[in-house]
Amino acid sequence: AAAVGAAALAFAASGGGPVSPLHVGNPELRIMVHNPLKHMGPSGIPGLEEAYISYEVTTLTSMPHFSANRITVRRRFRDFVSLANLLPKLLHGSFLPARPDKNIIEARRMTDTFIEERRAGLERYLNRLAAHTAAARSEVLRVFLEADGNLRSNPQWRCLKPKILTPIQATNRLVRTLVGVRKTAPSPSEVVQPAMVGRDIYRLLHENVQQLRGSFKHSPLSAEEVALRDDTTLIEDAAGALHVALNRAEAWCRASASKADLLAETALALEALASYENSDTYGDAAATQALMVTAQAMQSCSQVSSAASSSSSTVIQPLRDHHAITPNVMSALHGRERQLLTVMTLKQDLEDKRARLSAAQLMPASQAKKIESLRTVVGQLEVSLAAAEAEYNRQLARNREEFQALRASRGAELTAMLGSLVAVQLKEEQQQLAIWQQLAQSLPQPAVTTAYMAQRDLHIGPVT
Repeated sequence: AAAVGAAALAFAASGGGPVSPLHVGNPELRIMVHNPLKHMGPSGIPGLEEAYISYEVTTLTSMPHFSANRITVRRRFRDFVSLANLLPKLLHGSFLPARPDKNIIEARRMTDTFIEERRAGLERYLNRLAAHTAAARSEVLRVFLEADGNLRSNPQWRCLKPKILTPIQATNRLVRTLVGVRKTAPSPSEVVQPAMVGRDIYRLLHENVQQLRGSFKHSPLSAEEVALRDDTTLIEDAAGALHVALNRAEAWCRASASKADLLAETALALEALASYENSDTYGDAAATQALMVTAQAMQSCSQVSSAASSSSSTVIQPLRDHHAITPNVMSALHGRERQLLTVMTLKQDLEDKRARLSAAQLMPASQAKKIESLRTVVGQLEVSLAAAEAEYNRQLARNREEFQALRASRGAELTAMLGSLVAVQLKEEQQQLAIWQQLAQSLPQPAVTTAYMAQRDLHIGPVT
């Protein structure tokens, strides 16, 4: 941190621009979002159209699972939303970057400023995905960057989506399970997906009831699980600190912008006063000249402050990104805990079914049908439990790896950000100091002591 800060100071002192924030990306997978175009298309209300923006997404890559080294497709914002929604469903346990938010103010959605802000945000989001090891190698991102035409209708994209029951199907399944028409043992493909995602209401309720009953009180947690839960608490604390730091940083940028506006307004006021001093009825050439050069100096300082405010807002982007990723981090951590709950529930169900099977085997031969049914359920639970445990272990390992990567990236990015902020502030102060010094040299020293100046000197002493 000290080295980065020293480099920033030296760079700004030498007259250079601010230190750029640490670049986030993948040299093997570089993505550009450019060339926005306005379109008219069907809206959510039948018979009506709405305006929307599409962007060209150009990928330059040397990764072998892509079909070409350079690929260009066109995407609209809802495609990015679909990508952000699908990734966590397939990359369980990953700390995925947050996509840019939707804009709820319709009037602003088509302005050039907003379109550029969104373009830059989408490009930053894709390059953060490219820097994420699991996301960069995922089939989801590859199809998003390669599939030509309408993404929603693309067969490859549609095949990637996990099967999700409709609300009616989910209700029907619950009723069939409760009345005994459908077996209660979940399949191996079901237990590797969160019950909420698959809308498996019975499984969701069953796991929650087992947890509330305290069925797992005597099931010890592994040392790795305990360590990750401790880390989860630290992440929650860090989220609060990031929130406060971001609010203060944003307020700092707003204050800098307000300072620039105030200097510009003061410059205009001084120019108006100079115009009055230069009038025929009451004129003072010296005062007019002093007011004009001061107004010009203030206007120059306003431009310096405005540039510094804009640079500071850009420089603190890593703080925004790491604050925005926190909900995704917590979701991934809670997903692992939920998967462990699935494992424990299946273990409890398997123990219960084995006990019932042992009891049934002591009964007369009339229990043969029941014994065979229990054996089938036990076999199904054993297979599902093995799949659930394997998925839990994958998420455990991924959470651990993601924690290490998050710590490293956050430390490096925030350290570089602070160095850049120092450089921006130092450059602003140096430029404004030079302007004020030049102004002080150009202003004439008072040669006549007026009654007002004499009264002022009496109270505060002469100005040297």
